[in-house]
Amino acid sequence: MPNALTRKRKQPGEMREVLAQNINRLMESRYRESTNRPMALAKDARVSLSSVQRTLSRETGATIDTVEAFAKVFRLPPFQLLVPWGLLGEMATAPAATPLRQPLFRGNFRHNKQSGGRAERRRKVVG
Repeated sequence: MPNALTRKRKQPGEMREVLAQNINRLMESRYRESTNRPMALAKDARVSLSSVQRTLSRETGATIDTVEAFAKVFRLPPFQLLVPWGLLGEMATAPAATPLRQPLFRGNFRHNKQSGGRAERRRKVVG
């Protein structure tokens, strides 16, 4: 029977590295003047400093809520934080971002209490 000493540790996935690299690059740009960039991000994202530090050190995988909080600070859809940096520019201008699909790329969702908590896309009337 395996015990704690004989179990193999799960190897961290590549997405931790991609997320950490993207967050570091975005912090360099947004918090150029800050002496403590992780603290500034934690404050703006309303997450704990330890969550930011664990994400940046690749110590643990970030939760979806934390990724979403980071994305809101940088005004990006959450999925873009999980895309390798070189692809970000291409994805932002991809043909998939048609006017009909643009709300999906902007993270234009809200929580609807009446629908039992399901997320619904806001519909804007263009006129």
